[in-house]
Amino acid sequence: MFANMKIGLRLALGFAMVWVLMAALAAVGINGIANIESQLDGIVKVNLQKIKLSNDMADSMHIVTRVMRSIVLLKDPVAIATEQKKLADARKRYAASIEALEKTTTNK
Repeated sequence: MFANMKIGLRLALGFAMVWVLMAALAAVGINGIANIESQLDGIVKVNLQKIKLSNDMADSMHIVTRVMRSIVLLKDPVAIATEQKKLADARKRYAASIEALEKTTTNK
């Protein structure tokens, strides 16, 4: 089939096939980049938020343990009351963080 064609036509067909293959390769690449972008959005929007909330929970737990230690060591009732307020605030932050984390958790 190609033997009866002139050289110019054969070169043009070969060049056209190369262009078609390049276009297909570009389409596959663009599709792959779109998939990666959607996965990255999931990581940034969901997973990063979960990490932030768990870090907030850990910070609240550290505050609770330090404040409880201070309450045990203190003798002054005014200072103990101040520490108890800090304890209540840290527990509220912990509860808010765990509630927000439970809202973001989905079963897949």
